Amino acid sequence: MEERKRIIIEEIRKWQKSRLLPDTYCEFLLSLYLEGEKEEPASAAARTNKIDWLTAALFFLFVTVLLLVQLILDLPPAAGLLLLFTASAVSLAAGVLFRRRGSVFAHPSFLISAGLSFMLLLSISRTLDGGRAFIGMASALLSVGWAFVGWKLKLSYLVIAGASGLLLLTALFIFETF
Repeated sequence: MEERKRIIIEEIRKWQKSRLLPDTYCEFLLSLYLEGEKEEPASAAARTNKIDWLTAALFFLFVTVLLLVQLILDLPPAAGLLLLFTASAVSLAAGVLFRRRGSVFAHPSFLISAGLSFMLLLSISRTLDGGRAFIGMASALLSVGWAFVGWKLKLSYLVIAGASGLLLLTALFIFETF
C-alpha cells in the first residue's frame, strides 16, 4: 500500500511540474495523499539540477566565445552578422529549452537573446548604411517580435519591452514630423 501511495505522489508531482493540473489541485491532492505530513516545497534553486547548470554553463560559454570572436577577429561584416544572428537564435532556443524544464536560467537566456537581437539590428544598420527610416522600421519589427514572443511564452517583461519600444518609436516619429 505504501508503494502505491509513493507512486501516486510522484505522479502528482510530475503533473504539477509539467503543469497538467493547476497548482491548487496538485497541492490538494498532495496534502490528501500525504495525510497531513508536511513536505518541504522545492525552491527554484533546488529544482535546477546538475544538467541545467552544465547546459547553462555551456550556453553562456558558447555565446561569450561567439561575441569574443566577433570582437577580436577582423571578420567581414557578413560573418559578424551571422555570428550575432547565431548567438541570438541559440540564446532564444536555450531560453525555450530552459523554460520547458522549469529552470531558473530561462529568463537570463531570453534577456540575452533580446540584447543580442538589438545588437544585430545595430550591426545591420551600420553594415548597410541604413538611414533613420531603416533603423526605425527595423526597431519596430524587433519590438513587435519581442512583444509576440513575450505573449506566446507569457513573459510580461518582453511584452512590456516590445510595447515600450513601439511607443517610443511612435513618439519619436510624431515629434520629428512636427
